[in-house]
Amino acid sequence: MDTPRVLIAEDDPSAVAFAPAERRGHPILVDDRGKHRFGQRLPLAVLFQTPTIAQLATHLQSPAPAGQPAHVVPIQPEGLQRPLYCLPGVGGQVLYFQALAAHLGADQPVYGLQTPGLDDGEAFPDSVEQHARELVTALRAHQPEGPYRLLGHSSGARVAFEMAWQLEQQGQHVERVLVD
Repeated sequence: MDTPRVLIAEDDPSAVAFAPAERRGHPILVDDRGKHRFGQRLPLAVLFQTPTIAQLATHLQSPAPAGQPAHVVPIQPEGLQRPLYCLPGVGGQVLYFQALAAHLGADQPVYGLQTPGLDDGEAFPDSVEQHARELVTALRAHQPEGPYRLLGHSSGARVAFEMAWQLEQQGQHVERVLVD
């Protein structure tokens, strides 16, 4: 399986197109003006959850769904194994974990923990501890009890270690912390 491509649109250099290789047809345009074009921001999770134009149109016409905790991006939500929660490096986006999820197979659930502050009106964390605290809250809303498996890439490794410490302070078990 090929990895996702991020393309710059020729007619608008500020627009970015997300085109996972396994999807056919035209790429979906996503940019900072998405709120003005669609009446709402398009969080990264939407691109994983709405693989067709029809599904994207339905999403845009529906009220915001409740249930999925903020910052938890389902990359490969199916499978019977214990979920792996991936923390990105600088930039905070979890898009590049899609290739890892494909490599791990359909039985391994993979979720990205997107950095707080990337959505409209949300502040970036002031410290690694605050960053971890916000992601622990999102993680426990998604999976209330451990054991947990965390993967931290680059600067996300420091946050993953801090999350593990905070989870253990809350009486939770962290099975693994993987770093890259």
